Amino acid sequence: MFGPKFSDGYHLMFILTIGLLARAAIGPVERLLSVVDQQRVCAAVYAIAFTINLVLCIVLVPRYGMEGAAISTSTALAAETVMLFWVTRTRLGLHVFIWGRKAVR
Repeated sequence: MFGPKFSDGYHLMFILTIGLLARAAIGPVERLLSVVDQQRVCAAVYAIAFTINLVLCIVLVPRYGMEGAAISTSTALAAETVMLFWVTRTRLGLHVFIWGRKAVR
């Protein structure tokens, strides 16, 4: 597991970090949406993000291999973040991005 080939995937962590940092920038809003009876729209966002990841993997993995999978996952996480932010802002009037806490309404 941690042999000499372990470092072969080191650069993939940086690609994946982009998506994870984007996702972390809005916090656990899916829990907030579930608490305020918006779990269906939250599930729809996850379904769309899954579809984005799947389509991008089909397109990018054959050509770019592991890097394509990492780019696909990172892109799907960033898209999920944007969608969850938008849903929280439009339905609840909350600005949940890490920088800025203004109410929209």
